[in-house]
Amino acid sequence: MTVTNSNTKAVLSLFQTRKVQKNVRIFQKTQTVIQSSLLLIKKEIVAIPLYAYKHHINPDRYQAYHIVLALQDMKKGILAMRMPF
Repeated sequence: MTVTNSNTKAVLSLFQTRKVQKNVRIFQKTQTVIQSSLLLIKKEIVAIPLYAYKHHINPDRYQAYHIVLALQDMKKGILAMRMPF
């Protein structure tokens, strides 16, 4: 079988398509992690002041702590998706 220019183009096109599809899947997973983390942060922003008030805790400090934890979880999730196993 001889390798023609069209065969080479087809193989390169297929490779690029697979690479793009992989990048799209990674992006979609990253987007899901970010969206779920942002929903968690939104929930924390709404719920924490009431909880802190009931338990006599400084709501600003308590809220900031939980938002930082949610952001760290988001970062771990994104990094875990990018690591090849």
